[in-house]
This record gives sequence, structure tokens and C-alpha cells, in this order.
Amino acid sequence: MKRFFAFLSLFALILSLTACSSGIAPIEETTEAPTLKTNEEVKEMQTTTEEKVLTPEQQQILSLRREKVVDYMTKMASVLWRSDEEIVYTIKSGVSPDQVKNGSGSPVKLTIEKGRLYQGLPYTYAGNGIPSFADFYSATDEKGVATVSGMVWQDLSGGFQEAMIGNDCSTAVMQAWGQIGANSFTVTNTQYMTADQGYLPVGSYRVAKNELYSTKGDCARNGKDVMFASYAALQKGDAVVQRNNGAGHTMLVTSVHAVPLGNGYDPKESYITVTHQTRGKYSKEAKYYSEEHGEDVYYWYGIDDKYTFASLLSAGYLPITCKELIDPAPIAELQVTFTPEQGSPDELLAGTIHSNHLMEKITAEIKNDKGEVVQSAFVYPTRKAKNDFPCEILIKKGKGKIDLSALPKGSYTLTYTVLLSDGTTATARELAFTR
Repeated sequence: MKRFFAFLSLFALILSLTACSSGIAPIEETTEAPTLKTNEEVKEMQTTTEEKVLTPEQQQILSLRREKVVDYMTKMASVLWRSDEEIVYTIKSGVSPDQVKNGSGSPVKLTIEKGRLYQGLPYTYAGNGIPSFADFYSATDEKGVATVSGMVWQDLSGGFQEAMIGNDCSTAVMQAWGQIGANSFTVTNTQYMTADQGYLPVGSYRVAKNELYSTKGDCARNGKDVMFASYAALQKGDAVVQRNNGAGHTMLVTSVHAVPLGNGYDPKESYITVTHQTRGKYSKEAKYYSEEHGEDVYYWYGIDDKYTFASLLSAGYLPITCKELIDPAPIAELQVTFTPEQGSPDELLAGTIHSNHLMEKITAEIKNDKGEVVQSAFVYPTRKAKNDFPCEILIKKGKGKIDLSALPKGSYTLTYTVLLSDGTTATARELAFTR
């Protein structure tokens, strides 16, 4: 039985984060307690992993999925790279590169130094970031360090926001879950957690019914015994999330160490380890000296950081998962389709690409009758187009050029190719035409 965690959306949370921060602080009592859902409402919305007895084969399926999620998060956190140029950028959406350079628009400015050794994808929530490792670097040296050939800025029209290679805390978790085909993400444009977003609670805690609330308040109202038992029920690949005072943080669980104490759990000896995008350890330049490379390494993620149950409760963290990590049913078979736009002046090119799995990159290529690529362009779909992408954006705003009027007379083939979040590719459209 699939029942949704009614209003906890990591994806919506992305819009409300001012910066990724672990938020470890004493619990704060709210002056007006939000309405709690009734037991009947909770029963309809929530489920626990204990309700379904799994066979050994099903347990193995879920175990492999969890390993894949954690492995990808570790990859994002661990990749070593340098840039061959200084890059000044903003973590915000809706700010152009020119605004970043001249300081207008009040952007949050960060600088990637030329030649500096970095670890982990850079921090950004502009367009929810771009996780494409394939285009992140051109080659690695003998020590496994990648050379960035150019960071990507996208300034897309029609409500599409800029994006840059990298991610923030919530998007990093979403991208890791995407490696197992998890596609239960419903995009919202609100700042608050909304209904039926595809995320499931871990444990038996109850959450506030209204949209404006504090996860610290939820933890306080449920009490430490319920929350500690919920933390103990976490498994690798799950996540914890908190949101308070308009900001929040999300972390992927890599291990759980629950120490029983009486009828509950020891709050200081019990802990989880997490990997998370931290924006250079809470907005400061974080670095360590590498003997292997003979220089400082500046890092963006925390890898296998330790958080006790007491610290999680104090900061207001709620344990969550996605249905693909508790339901061993086969992941929905990939379906990538193309719907042409009838009557468009660019009818040959115009239309919408649909995918039931998350799309990371879309490429258009035109080949001549010799199979040679004569024109090409690509684009990285941002938050509003993870599953439905209008090709007009690709043709007009993509990197590269597609211009049918510039083609000499002859026979050609147009191909739209989609790179999915799990690294596979699919052809959305292949069409032969003449000029």
C-alpha cells in the first residue's frame, strides 16, 4: 500500500533554503501549536516499513538500490577537479552572469579559483543545479583529478531559470534517489511543504497539518521516544530533513548506529552518519591538506559526518525515504516520447519531449546523408522541465546551434537524445527530412 507523506516535499524545500546548514541548535517551542492530523488521517497517509514482510529476494533488491543511492552520493561528494579559469557565479536563480560580475541584483556571489583543487560538485541552487558528470570535466590526470572545461550557465526563457553544474543539499538527495529510477517528485512553485509529493516518513511520528510550520515543533510535539525510534528505523539511502525560520537542510543517511537504553535509545551514543552538500561546511571555506597531491583540497560536501540522535532532535530533523527504497516492485519501465507541435512555424523541430524518469540533458543533432553531424545543440532541463521539455527552449536557448535555413539542399536526419538521471540515454525523436 502506497500512502504519501502529506506535505513534506524536498523539492519544494529547495525553494525556501537560504543556505544549506545542518542547523544543530536547541529546540524552540512554538507559541501557537499547528493542528495535528488525526490518527485516521495519518493512517491513510503514512505507512511504516514493518507493515510488509519481504522475501530474501525482495530484501536483496532493496539493498542493492540503497547501495546504488549511497554510491552515487559519494561520487558527487568525492570527485576531484580543477577549473582552467576563474569562475564567479551565484547560488541564486534568476540572476544573469552579467549581474553576478557587476554585482547588480544582489546575488550571492561565490568564486571558483583557477587551478585550485576542489572536491565534490560545487554548491548552487540556481535551477536546482546540473549533475551531469559526463560534461563536468574533459579528462582526469594520473591522480584522478578532472579538469573542468567550462562551467555551464543557462539563462532560459519562458519561466525557465538559470542553472549551473552542481547542486544544493536537497537536490543532491534527489539526484542520488534518481539513480534508482525514483521519480516520485512533484514540482511545486510554493515556498512551503505541500501535499502528495512522493516522500514517505520513516517511523511513526505525526506531522502538523498546516503548511507553515517548524520541524523543530514537530519533533517537540512527538517527543523524544517517538523521534528516537524513528531515527533508529532509518537505513542507508534514506534521508533526514529539517526546516525552520525559512531555511533548512537535507542529508543522505549512510549508516545507522542505534544503541538501546531501557525502553528506548541512548541519545548520545546512538547516531547516524550522513553525506550532504554543505556549501563548504556552512558557508566557510573548508579545506584539508592532501599528502598525495601536495596541496590544500577545498571541499563542498560533508562525507560520513556523524550526528547523534540528540543533535538530530535538537535541530528538528525528520527521517524520510522514497517509495522505491521500501517497495521492491520493479521500477517503471523507461518511456521517452515526443509530441509534435502542429501548426508551428518550426513544425519540424517544435514539440515536447516527455519522460517518466528524470531528464538531465537533451541533445539535438542533425546529420547529413553521410552520417556527419552538421548541426547540434544541447540543454540541461531545470526544475520545471524534469519530465516534460519544450524543444523550443533547446533550439533557441541551447548551447550550440540548430538552424534549418542554414542547411544546404540535401537529405538529413534530426535526432533528439535524452540523458537520464541514471546515466542511460534514450532517443526521443528521429526524423529524416530533405531541404
